[in-house]
Order: sequence, then C-alpha cells, then structure tokens
Amino acid sequence: EVRMALEGFATAQAAIRASDEEIASIVASTRARSELGFEDISDRLTSNRELHGLIFAASGNERLVDSIRKNMQYYFAHRFAQFVSREEAALFQKQHELIADAIAARDPREAELLARQVKSTYLAFEKFYKLL
Repeated sequence: EVRMALEGFATAQAAIRASDEEIASIVASTRARSELGFEDISDRLTSNRELHGLIFAASGNERLVDSIRKNMQYYFAHRFAQFVSREEAALFQKQHELIADAIAARDPREAELLARQVKSTYLAFEKFYKLL
C-alpha cells in the first residue's frame, strides 16, 4: 500500500514535470517491453526496473524517488515473476502502455489512477504474498 501510494504520486508528478525527452524515453521503453518474450523473465524484470526508474526520475522529486527505492523489494521480483501468467503479463503490458500514454498526455490524474490499479489487479500478487 505504501509502494502503491508513492509510485502513484510519482507517476502523477512525471505527467506534470517530465521533459519531452523523458516522456519519449518512457514511451519508447514501454513499447520496447512488448517485444520481450514471456519466457525471458530476467529481461522482463530488467526492463520493468528500468521503466519504473525512468518514470520516477521524471517526477523531479529525488526525496520521493529515495522513498520509493526504500520500499521496493527487488529481491522478491524474480520469485514473483514466476507466478505471473501469460495473460497477466499481457494485461500488465497493456496497463503500462496506458500509463505511458497518460504521462505523454500530461494527465496526472489518469496516470496516478492507472499506476495504482496496476498494483491491485494481479492474481499473481495474491498468490505470491500467500507464500511470504
């Protein structure tokens, strides 16, 4: 929940503060993710981390980015990714494309709403957290 709040706010701030170059990088990174194979878990995790880094940096708030980093659990990411179905991965990609579109449209409300929804729509989260 903390991560959802922080990342949602950072995404909204990116829609407001990002330079045109930062937006272009976010959109390109998001689109490039669609080219990755489902089986390429390591590549998907790397691209996901890079995309989030671009969005957070575009928020223009280093203290916020620092708080997000302190609340991330990348060491769980590989285990989590193993629970994501092919259908969930496709939905995940579509949601990230919508987030990139909202940032590009400079729509902070939509960007934040979509960012928060990503964290709450996956059965994989449910399956994963039952193991913890």
